[in-house]
Amino acid sequence: NTPPKILSVTPASMTVGATAKELEIRFDEVISETPKGQQSLGALVFISPRVREAEVGWHRNRMTIKPDGGWRPNTVYSVQVASGVMDLRNNAIDTSMTIVFSTGGPIPSTNITGVAFDWVAGRAANKALIEAIAADSTTYQVLSDSIGRFDLRHVPIGEYAVRAILDRNNNRLLDPTEAFDTVRVALTQRADV
Repeated sequence: NTPPKILSVTPASMTVGATAKELEIRFDEVISETPKGQQSLGALVFISPRVREAEVGWHRNRMTIKPDGGWRPNTVYSVQVASGVMDLRNNAIDTSMTIVFSTGGPIPSTNITGVAFDWVAGRAANKALIEAIAADSTTYQVLSDSIGRFDLRHVPIGEYAVRAILDRNNNRLLDPTEAFDTVRVALTQRADV
């Protein structure tokens, strides 16, 4: 009657100089290939900075994650696995987990926080896609919570265009019919937008 428990994560969160080809999450029992409310395990995985595609593999009691082009060198990654991973008896994990690691140097203790607001509906934007876009087009992403709050952590110091998108079709991209707003931020340690 209990959901799967995580036994190990490789590379471990906050690892610096990670060289693993893939992120591996090992569970104490066999997990389902089809998570609660989704078509595949891949629908639960959110990688920042943004990647074109994530390869998510099911291996009975473990799952593996890697970007289609592999992990870039000298990059800090934040990989979020949403709630919904479940065992074969439909006992699902009801919290999300985030693993942060670097393929190069130190992991900065920076963050960009704020609240995304849906001006048309007149309320906070639940699960808005928040992007911090660097000058070289590297895009760091996070989703807002149920009351629009977001906290984008471990982003390198620099200048960013921070954009909130009401991602209606959940494709994690800005489409022509989706509402958005953008502000400029100079991140040194912490920025509130």
